[in-house]
Amino acid sequence: MVFLLIFACFVFDVVMLLVTLLVGEVINASTCRHVIDRTGWFE
Repeated sequence: MVFLLIFACFVFDVVMLLVTLLVGEVINASTCRHVIDRTGWFE
């Protein structure tokens, strides 16, 4: 039971990492830039 819980957490972390890497370019190109524009960073 504990092993399954640890394995599930590990798989979740790996999936989240892959999603972050795959979607990272889109997020950096849109969301982050939008937030920076809204907050006035790097003027």
